[in-house]
Amino acid sequence: MFCRELNRGKCRTYLLACERTRHAVLIDPLKENTSRYIAVAVYHGFRLDYLIDSHTHADHRSGTFDLADLTDAKVVMEHHAPAPHVAVHVTHGDVLEVGDLRLKVLYTPGHTPDGISRQPQEQRNRRGLPDGSAQHYGCGNFDRARLREREQS
Repeated sequence: MFCRELNRGKCRTYLLACERTRHAVLIDPLKENTSRYIAVAVYHGFRLDYLIDSHTHADHRSGTFDLADLTDAKVVMEHHAPAPHVAVHVTHGDVLEVGDLRLKVLYTPGHTPDGISRQPQEQRNRRGLPDGSAQHYGCGNFDRARLREREQS
């Protein structure tokens, strides 16, 4: 599994991809960085299948809809999300497949009622973290300390 944090700041964007099939998902993209996200995906040879907003963003403008127009990727949000033009509404327990990568959706309302987290795992060799060690918290941030701890064990 390829995992890269694409912008630093209070809201982070992640690119997750299946390295075998080159299919990818972008999580919480910022509108002002859309061209950068496309450039990174192209550089690595990835095709964007999904664009996930982990919740309704009031603190910045989401880039999901611009990126969907440019890439044909599907916008994904929790089924309570009031946003228009969402192609895939998900709920707790749903699974998004991106090549060999599976992302289990966890309903995690917090500062918005439509918050979701993703629990990644790979189908092919099960190298993912099915125990939740790599869940996203807050506005899409990994709990990096737990992830590093799990990778070292």
